[in-house]
Amino acid sequence: MKATNLIAIVLLISLCLAIYWQTSSFEFVNFDDDRYILNNPHVSQGLTLAGIKWAFKSTYAANWHPVTWISHMIDCSLFGLDSGRHHLVNVFLHTANTILLFLVLTAMTNLPWRSAVVAGLFAAHPLHVESVAWVAERKDVLSTLFWLLTLLIYSWYSQHPRAKTYLMVIIGYVLGLMSKPMLVSLPFVLLLLDFWPLGRLRDQSARIRLLILEKIPLFALALGVSIVTFIAQKSEGAVVSAGEYPIGVRLANACVAYVAYLWKTLWPAKLACFYPHPGASLPTWQVVVSSCLLAIFTFAAIGLARRRSYLTVGWFWFVITLLPVIGVIQVGRQAMADRYTYIPLIGVFVAVVWSVAEFAQPKRRLIIAFSVLSLLWLGALSVASYKQAQYWQDSVSLFRRAVSVTENNGLAYYNLGCALQEVGDSASAKKCVRKALDLLPGGAVHYNSYGCDLLEQGMVDMAIIAFQRALDADADFGPAYLNLAVAYLKAGEKSRAIQVLRDALRRNPADHEARQFLKRLQGSTIAQ
Repeated sequence: MKATNLIAIVLLISLCLAIYWQTSSFEFVNFDDDRYILNNPHVSQGLTLAGIKWAFKSTYAANWHPVTWISHMIDCSLFGLDSGRHHLVNVFLHTANTILLFLVLTAMTNLPWRSAVVAGLFAAHPLHVESVAWVAERKDVLSTLFWLLTLLIYSWYSQHPRAKTYLMVIIGYVLGLMSKPMLVSLPFVLLLLDFWPLGRLRDQSARIRLLILEKIPLFALALGVSIVTFIAQKSEGAVVSAGEYPIGVRLANACVAYVAYLWKTLWPAKLACFYPHPGASLPTWQVVVSSCLLAIFTFAAIGLARRRSYLTVGWFWFVITLLPVIGVIQVGRQAMADRYTYIPLIGVFVAVVWSVAEFAQPKRRLIIAFSVLSLLWLGALSVASYKQAQYWQDSVSLFRRAVSVTENNGLAYYNLGCALQEVGDSASAKKCVRKALDLLPGGAVHYNSYGCDLLEQGMVDMAIIAFQRALDADADFGPAYLNLAVAYLKAGEKSRAIQVLRDALRRNPADHEARQFLKRLQGSTIAQ
């Protein structure tokens, strides 16, 4: 390896560690870390044969990603529940991804310094903090490791096509898909890379057909995992119905989200761990302007395909890799998410860096200016990422930040309330939860779920409010009566619990569980 490449790698490693080593003192947060690790015995018990079987069979947390589960199990075997060491594994994976990105681009383009700048932007951009500083987002950094390894192997295959090398491409891709299904877009990206920088895609139709046929096994894998993922998300109730978010609302938000990602790439301010979906409330002008900008960028990228191939590839890399999570199939209630940019922004960085470098290339002064500006930009992004990572140090910091930079963020208020309750600030916790219940999606099922969670958190009075709202939404919703009775018992109000169960039986005399519960309570009252 050339000395300049080694220097670049050392600098990239230093950059990653300078930003993210601080996470070694961070806690787990109450945003999926509990579901993935702390309250998941399959994972927290460490790596076992039973755990591995569960990982491959489970659709828990609305995903099928056995390799990610196994990586968390290995962490628990090695480190127990030491949150700092779990964080450092993410940091090391991000560092490895940064180096791999540099090696992939250098291998494909033979332009190491441009590749180093792209890798530096990848390492230091604040939009990537969420993927690195959040333990439960291990799937991002792990799947990207396999994505980049697959690209590196594919670059070798493109030079010397052999069955053995192609098999390695398939293995890398399978491991990536089993880490995070978002990698379904990789076959399309390989076709883009065939066009530039690999130069395998020619105008000859026979050649194009051959390259497409070459990707059929990869497309088949992508289709299979897409089906499995949709079933998993549907079965876990994560897929939002078309009645709640009609297709027009989804497409409008998708257009705005694409442009918002680009804006946050340029100006990464007011970043949050959750951005609530606006539903049908997006201003028309935002949708129109965003749609026009997307059309302009797309037509420009197509028009420049021959003269500026890197722009075409960079733009369509961004568009295609974001497509699975842009919200046409709405999973969850977020409008967008920083973590979704971890792979897509590589395309933007390539387009920008190559464009500036090509513009500066004829003149030495411009090259020097480009180098200085690159260093300044990387420095500014690094400082911003260092500060952004600090919000992930604990749940209170994370969700205080979210409610301060977003509006009507019910989930952030809810999680902040639970976090404040855990640190003993009950008064503030109640205010946050009450605010959250006003903002979160309503309906008997949702309110009943919030109430059950609040009971587990020990926030009995807030749980009572949630169960009451569930019954206000649907007076025939039996589970809410039972849960409200339990909540009243925990609050020491047995008479109210008895009255709630009587109300339940008036609504549904056949409710056997409510009848048995009432008999037990009345029997204990007589015995006293």
